[in-house]
Amino acid sequence: MHAIHGWMLILLIGGASAKTVSFTLTATDVVCDYWNPHLGPLGITPSDQVYNPETMKLCQLLAVDSGPPQYPGPPIEVDEGDTLSITVVNLLQDSALSIHWHGMYQNRTCEMDGVPWITQCEIMPSGIGTRQTSQKTYTFKAYPPGTFWYHSHVMQQREKGIQGPLIVHAKQDHYRDTGAYQQERVVTFGDWWHDPVADLAYNGAPGVGANPVTYQLPFTLINGQWGNGTAELPYPTISVQAGVCYRFRFINMNGETVGNTVSINGHNMTIIATDGVELKPLLVNSFAIYNGERVDAIVCANQPIGSYLITISTYRTNTVLQDPRDGQRHDSYVSYAFLQYDTAPVASVENNCCDDFLTFCNSTNGTEVVCGGQIPPGIGGPPPRGTGGGTSTLPNAGVLWDYVASPFRAEPFTAVSIIGQPAYRFNWSIDVMTFPHAPNSNSPDPYTTLGIANYSFRFPHSPLLYTKGTCGAVTEPDFPQLTTRINSIPTLGSVVQISLFNSVAFGREIHTVNQSQYGFPHPFHLHSFYMHIVGIGRPNDGPWNGDE
Repeated sequence: MHAIHGWMLILLIGGASAKTVSFTLTATDVVCDYWNPHLGPLGITPSDQVYNPETMKLCQLLAVDSGPPQYPGPPIEVDEGDTLSITVVNLLQDSALSIHWHGMYQNRTCEMDGVPWITQCEIMPSGIGTRQTSQKTYTFKAYPPGTFWYHSHVMQQREKGIQGPLIVHAKQDHYRDTGAYQQERVVTFGDWWHDPVADLAYNGAPGVGANPVTYQLPFTLINGQWGNGTAELPYPTISVQAGVCYRFRFINMNGETVGNTVSINGHNMTIIATDGVELKPLLVNSFAIYNGERVDAIVCANQPIGSYLITISTYRTNTVLQDPRDGQRHDSYVSYAFLQYDTAPVASVENNCCDDFLTFCNSTNGTEVVCGGQIPPGIGGPPPRGTGGGTSTLPNAGVLWDYVASPFRAEPFTAVSIIGQPAYRFNWSIDVMTFPHAPNSNSPDPYTTLGIANYSFRFPHSPLLYTKGTCGAVTEPDFPQLTTRINSIPTLGSVVQISLFNSVAFGREIHTVNQSQYGFPHPFHLHSFYMHIVGIGRPNDGPWNGDE
């Protein structure tokens, strides 16, 4: 049927076989269009004279079987209970590789989780080493059902393109089975920058090191595409048919930006699942989606035929250097796409005021209008206009939903309860740690890194899954806090309580945007487990004892 195309958490540690789906994913280095990597390789190399680093990018893309490399990576769609057998071939020139299947339980197959030096050795580049293989076959059950994704777990390969959707269709889907939707659409978001390795290495990760992060973080790709309505860079579109209701599977594959807020002009959205968990319906006019998260929403194409603006606001990027393109500092940007009814005229820059996509129009005399979608994108001015019914839309109903800040709570479709009291309790703070110098270095410059519970993890020399740290563990001689640290391994079936405290005010001295200072939120993802959020505290809420 389907083919390849401060938190407190409670953990519960605890199908019949269908078909086996087998294929090969091959990773290669390519040159792609910076603005539209979804077009795939440009067929040139960095040494070619036509290579332009301003409009092109060195990408690392995946190809399925004998197909071309693509971004996002090839979508994987299977049914709940299928067995996936995926051979990953590493043809990258000088970089090791592993693939993590984000959200899969990996029950009794934890060696397939794809984390280098934790569950496996890296897949070495072809031709490197005499005893290393350049490929690995991942075999695991497609479970649980829902909207997920896969991505590299090495360096910044994810931001270079090694990531894609992973959809597991449920055997029993209440909303599908009752006719609430008839078709599906997958929509991915990803921030995009010329060289993520250099951006972090030379400018400093947010709050780490002496410099703030580079300004080159403003662009949100929608299904691998960014546009401003010109012939060269058309707006991304999501096609729909009038009268049909769709299950939109939104996937946030951002690397450095914190999150996005999404809205569709003239169309309400009914959220029915987040992170693979089916929910009771929640009517919204917009929603927030953070790094690594997925939101499933029903969107019905029930408006007059037209093209309707989709607004994707990107915020808290820590992008605080002065942007040379407009001389300003920004901590949020806006990118645009359109919900395109099948027979509607396509929205273009002709609907706006600017015809030169490289021109940043300025409103200086009160008559000129700043065009939405220009470069820099989404900085001031009105958004682009739709066509047909999309030129004049009714106000959206529903609420703005943000599970962190919104008072509107989403409820699981099937009630769940936590059985028993926690047998294990961990209190972890996320901190910036500073040392007099880098490990094994005589440099007088301080070394700054992130840590949890006053330890900064060091990858061992052999995967922990096989050694449990009995050999290969690493501890820096000068700084014992830089170590391969292993927490107690819970007993099967135990309830584990984790209290996370984000103590990082990322660079408050230097990360100042428009004269306001702020900390930096941090995501938390625990492989192979769902978590019950039983309490949330924020700095302005006052003291929190963790019992609420």
